[in-house]
Amino acid sequence: MSSKDGSWIQRIPKSEAENEKDFYLTPLISIFPLLDYMKGAFPRDAKILDFSSGTGNFKKVLGTHFTNITEIDLYMEEPYIDFLTYEPTERFDVILGNPPYKSKFKFIDKARDLCDTVIVLLTAQSESYKIISEKYKDIPDYVGKITCYPKFFMSQEECVDGGVKFGGTTNYTYLIWTKGASFDIKFEIMSDIRKYADVTKELLGGY
Repeated sequence: MSSKDGSWIQRIPKSEAENEKDFYLTPLISIFPLLDYMKGAFPRDAKILDFSSGTGNFKKVLGTHFTNITEIDLYMEEPYIDFLTYEPTERFDVILGNPPYKSKFKFIDKARDLCDTVIVLLTAQSESYKIISEKYKDIPDYVGKITCYPKFFMSQEECVDGGVKFGGTTNYTYLIWTKGASFDIKFEIMSDIRKYADVTKELLGGY
């Protein structure tokens, strides 16, 4: 199965409004490796916060197992919640999300201020930045990452002639931090997302 054949993998093209708001959809199929990891790490009733829910794909997938998920939709005008100034009234077990690309470092820092365990989805290009290694990976509470493969198409545009033009490709990677962790060896999971094709289609109602 290729990304071209599996158009259900990603809701595209993006609208002009989504481009303006630095919105990049999290493909449903890319969340199942995270679900598998979290099932073994947290109880079903763990308090989970998605700090940039958008279309709610994290809740759609994680909600098949976990029962206590709160979402902050950065793109909802009413009521608008700014995660960067957000002060929750409850303690979360996990804060996760796919941060806006241009302000990803601010979102990572804020999440790590609020919660002991933080999981952030980044593209492989972002994950390879030197600042990511120096500030976020070369620290004791960085515990590991989950990388999804094969690559996804970053964007897809409808052409005038009715055809489709595909943009560049990337892998998606989850980086995970847990305060108090002292693992000498950081784990790296490579997950072939093609094995989640059927369950993704099922979640989308057989599209």
